[in-house]
Formats: sequence, C-alpha cells, structure tokens
Amino acid sequence: MGLTARLNTLPFDDLDARGTVLAEIFGGPVPGSLSILPPFYCDYGLGATFGERVFINQGCYRVAGQCSALQGGGEGLRWEGRQARAVP
Repeated sequence: MGLTARLNTLPFDDLDARGTVLAEIFGGPVPGSLSILPPFYCDYGLGATFGERVFINQGCYRVAGQCSALQGGGEGLRWEGRQARAVP
C-alpha cells in the first residue's frame, strides 16, 4: 500500500520517479509507453508485465492473479475498472 500511495502523490509529469515506483510495484522495469493515471491501487503487483502502449485509467486496481500480462497491440490496450480491452 505504501508504494501505490507514493505513486498516487507523484506529479504526473515526473516520469522518472513514476517509472521507479512502478518498477518497485511490479518487480521489474516497465515500458516507457505505459500510462497509469492516478489513483491506482494494487494489492499484489510482482510478476505483472506490460507491453507497449498500455493505458490504465483512473481508479483502476489490480488484485492477485488478475491480468498478470497486459500486451498492447498495434493500437494499444486500455484497462478501465477491472476490464482489459484492446483500443480500436
């Protein structure tokens, strides 16, 4: 909870700090094109992987075992609420 709380208070344009905290939450580096709008909540992020151009909207959360891999396609992927879907 401490890591997501820290993420949610960072300025959105502080990409370096956001990338560092996201890498701690998910247990490794994340693509620079990953966009997560705060607030974001996660009870277990280790092992989650993301492809290029993944967008996670405000108020989304990740729970253990849910969407462990989000791979954006040619147009990317959007995650809103508890649904991951391709962007048309």
